[in-house]
Amino acid sequence: ISPSPNSPSDNPQESDSAPGVTRRDEAVTPTAAVEPVDGTWQPRPNPEQQRTPETVFEPPLVPVDGSAGDLAPIPLDPRGPSSSTDGKTSNATEPHRALRVPADDASLAAFSDVDSLRDDLFGDTLSDIDGDRLSLEECLSQAPSRLMAAQAYWRAAQAKAHYANAVNRSATLATLRAESASRLDLSTVHRIEAAAIEADARLEEARTAYIKAAAALAETIGATAVQRPTNRPLTTPYATRLEALPTALQTDPQILAAQSAVESSFSAVCANAKGVVAADQRVAQTAGRPDQIGAVEQYFELVDRWIDSVIDYNQTVARYANAAVPEDLPPSRYVGVLIGDSR
Repeated sequence: ISPSPNSPSDNPQESDSAPGVTRRDEAVTPTAAVEPVDGTWQPRPNPEQQRTPETVFEPPLVPVDGSAGDLAPIPLDPRGPSSSTDGKTSNATEPHRALRVPADDASLAAFSDVDSLRDDLFGDTLSDIDGDRLSLEECLSQAPSRLMAAQAYWRAAQAKAHYANAVNRSATLATLRAESASRLDLSTVHRIEAAAIEADARLEEARTAYIKAAAALAETIGATAVQRPTNRPLTTPYATRLEALPTALQTDPQILAAQSAVESSFSAVCANAKGVVAADQRVAQTAGRPDQIGAVEQYFELVDRWIDSVIDYNQTVARYANAAVPEDLPPSRYVGVLIGDSR
């Protein structure tokens, strides 16, 4: 059971302004995957570009004998079996180290391309919400159950990411609104104005939803102050290692169902990442044209969908780990089972 993050392990430092999310009382510019430079929209790199194999981190527990132990990370090619550095073993000869992910290079490239977006949306960058910073490990230590802790934590992270996306959407449409009056036809200008007004309303709704989710997270751990989740969710492949579990668990219906759900939910993350990258490309291609507003709106809608798929994936991983991992594993180690170094 293990995640395979490919991002740095340290959380960003708290600051009054950070990439991806701008304070509501500051001048705003779009900062997510869509960035206007000298009046043009710059797309992300081509999602078809060559990628190096991901590193899949094996779980820090549950070898075949069921005891706790540390296992080193093993680099795997997500597209299929590969030999180890000594040439003696391969993924194919060790079934519990096999990785079930889409064999689609474009999907794998896409979720790598949105890594910076993940950091912008899920990082601890929203400065206008008061509250205490809370790590996933702290949440696991203080909640009545580890599953309840993970569920509440990711719900709050989901609301925070939607709020961050709403901030970016409002800023982007405000910029388009300011630029459209002098260069676009009247009907397009009116459409952009309406979209900007709607984006501002969504921003307030998203902010309210985040405050409520952060308060619910505080209630889960018995805290009085609003809690701001700081850990980023997993967005890379997760090796369930079913074959490494004790024999009795390998046929457990709950675990088998959870394993299947992990695989399918990760496929959804990849598919939605591809959609975000494609939408970002379309925004760049329509720069300065009347149809750019439609591309921009579609982009932010797809980012929201991607956020939901990421959280569903992490909730699914949490359910699998809760069923498969011994209850007495300390939170300091259990957090690694859920997100690895995705901190």
